[in-house]
Amino acid sequence: MNGKPGRLPVLGAVVGSWRFVAANPGAALRVGWLPVALMTALAVRAADAPKPLETAALWAQLYGGLAMLFVMIVVLVAWQRMVLFGAEGRPGLLPLRLGRAELRAVLHFPLVLILFVPLQLWPLAAWLWNAPFPPPGSLAGWMPWIALAVVVFPLGPLLARTTLMLAAIAAAGGRRISLPQTANAAWAVGRDNTARLFLAIMLAGLPIALAAKALDTVQRSGAELPLVVALGAAGGALAVLYMLVVGGTLARAWATLGGMPEAKKARR
Repeated sequence: MNGKPGRLPVLGAVVGSWRFVAANPGAALRVGWLPVALMTALAVRAADAPKPLETAALWAQLYGGLAMLFVMIVVLVAWQRMVLFGAEGRPGLLPLRLGRAELRAVLHFPLVLILFVPLQLWPLAAWLWNAPFPPPGSLAGWMPWIALAVVVFPLGPLLARTTLMLAAIAAAGGRRISLPQTANAAWAVGRDNTARLFLAIMLAGLPIALAAKALDTVQRSGAELPLVVALGAAGGALAVLYMLVVGGTLARAWATLGGMPEAKKARR
C-alpha cells in the first residue's frame, strides 16, 4: 500500500453501513437466520435447565457459545465481502461457506470478541452517569470509572484499529496471504484514524445498544416458552444486526482508507 491514508469520514462509514443493511434485507436475512435460530435454541435450552450451575449445563452453554461464535465469524466474513465487492453472496438459503478467509478469521476470534466490547460501553456509561460519585478514597468505587476511561482511551481506539485485520482477511478471500504482512497493512491503513475508527464503531452500535437495553427490561424469570423463544430470537437478531453493521463499517473503512487495491485481487 502506497501513500498516506486519508481521514475516515466517520458518519459516512456509519450511515453507509446502515444503508447497506437497509438496501439488502434479503441478503441480511439469508446470512443471519442461522445464528438467530441458534441463539433462540440456546435461550430455550437455558430456560429448560433445572439447575444452570450443574456441570452438564455449563458444558452445554460453553459448547453452544463456541458454536455461536464460529457461526458469527463466518457470517461476518460473508457480509464484509458483500460490502467490499457489492455481491449478494452465494445463492441459496444459506450463502455461507467455510474457506481460507473464514478459517483465518476463526484463528483471529479475539478480534471478533473485541468488536462486541463497545456494545457494553454504552450501558456502562449510562450506569455511571446515573450513579453517585464514590468517595475520593474509595478505590473500589472508582474502578468502573477507571475501567471506562482506560477502554475509551487509549485501549479502545488501539483495539478498534487492530480489528481492521478482519476486513483485510475478508477482502483477501481464498488467495494465499501472509498474515504478518496483512496485519501490518491493516495497521498502516488505520494510521492517523485510530480514534475515528473507534468512534465509528461506537456510533454504529449505539442504536443496537439502546434496543438491547430495552430488551433487558423484559422479565425473564419464570417466562413461558413463547416469550422465551421471542426474547431469544430478538436477542439473536440484535447480535447479528450488530455484527453486520459494525463489520460493514470496518469494511467501508478498509476500502476508504486504501485497503481496496489489495482487496480487488481477491478471488473465491
